[in-house]
Amino acid sequence: LQKWPVEDPKALSEGEKRVKRAASENLKAAIAGLRHREAVDAIRFASTSTCLSKSVDGHVALWDWAAGKSLGAWDVPGSSMRCYSDLDVTQDGKYFVVGNAKGAVFVFRTREEEEEAKERGSTHTAAEAASKGEPVARLEAYKQKDPVRCCAISDDHRDVLSSLGDAFTFRYQHFKPKNNPKTKQPEKKEEAEAAAAGEEKENTASA
Repeated sequence: LQKWPVEDPKALSEGEKRVKRAASENLKAAIAGLRHREAVDAIRFASTSTCLSKSVDGHVALWDWAAGKSLGAWDVPGSSMRCYSDLDVTQDGKYFVVGNAKGAVFVFRTREEEEEAKERGSTHTAAEAASKGEPVARLEAYKQKDPVRCCAISDDHRDVLSSLGDAFTFRYQHFKPKNNPKTKQPEKKEEAEAAAAGEEKENTASA
């Protein structure tokens, strides 16, 4: 007769045990570095290796879950009251939106986007605000102050949706500012010639 030992399917090899221990320690370190003081009610992936987490007191943290490292933190304005609200992040991980208990939605830049703005030498007010951890936009409905239950931002950074209270959904849309007349782009050559010909024709007819 011959025996064949049957391995325990739950048993881990030495290599697998080391990986599991390392992952556990990294996760513990990451959680310790988040500094959440209240219950965490939302978690979203910002990239393949980073996550955003939010607690009910309005504290948002960005962390590298693989390396067990905290990368940044924000506090949502007007979060003196607890708010059980979801958050959302764009597919490219550059922006995230989160609401508070007073009906306002805030758009923040992630740390990665802030670094890119600095490298570009951007002097835009939004970039300056982001470098200080402040929101780049505040969105709120007129006279509607119910808690924000959830919110979402489109991947092109243009539209934001928010759900307030029990029966209200709002959509906010970003429009590029209109051209300033003082900095208006010069007309095309054909358009300029046509306009000049039209003016000359009008002057001849009036004469």
